[in-house]
Amino acid sequence: MMFQIKDYRPKFYSNCKDFMQKNHKLIHQLIGQNFEGVYWVWDKTNEIWIKEFPVILKLSGGYCTLCAHKHSDFSMGFNNIDLNEKIKSAKYAGSELVWKEYNTRLINKSKNKDIQAVEIVNFLPRFINDFPLYNKKEENIIRKLGFLHGVGFNIDGKTMVISNGLDDNNIVFFDMDFPVYYTRIIINK
Repeated sequence: MMFQIKDYRPKFYSNCKDFMQKNHKLIHQLIGQNFEGVYWVWDKTNEIWIKEFPVILKLSGGYCTLCAHKHSDFSMGFNNIDLNEKIKSAKYAGSELVWKEYNTRLINKSKNKDIQAVEIVNFLPRFINDFPLYNKKEENIIRKLGFLHGVGFNIDGKTMVISNGLDDNNIVFFDMDFPVYYTRIIINK
């Protein structure tokens, strides 16, 4: 039970090929769904967002769960977290943790619009020198292929990317043009 969230057992992938192969059906199910909001863990005691917990997208057909782990692992699931379930965490003992809607100006502008495409975002190898690599085999693979960095959702001319922030999850928005240190695999119907 990861993060001590009941029934949450994510499968993490570090490369686009495995991630896409295992999530192919889910990726295609997300296209065309209406985006209704984002939920994240809120520490009511300290009044802060705990961004190491998964990001949950509320969609017209259910909840899409996205989570980064380590420097290159990413998972995606569907309806695998109950937002009403209490969150217990040894790391945050003494804090009351709850799922709460996360709002920003760009998230609010994207609400009630359909997902037009899903993007698998890869971090390019030439920028890899800034990251610790654990062994030679991993280093060779990452230098050739890059590593899975996140998942993007094309909504109304922008791409909302849930990405790996190394110690936490990030939500960033891009226009359809991305920075040069990413490659993208765009999936649409």
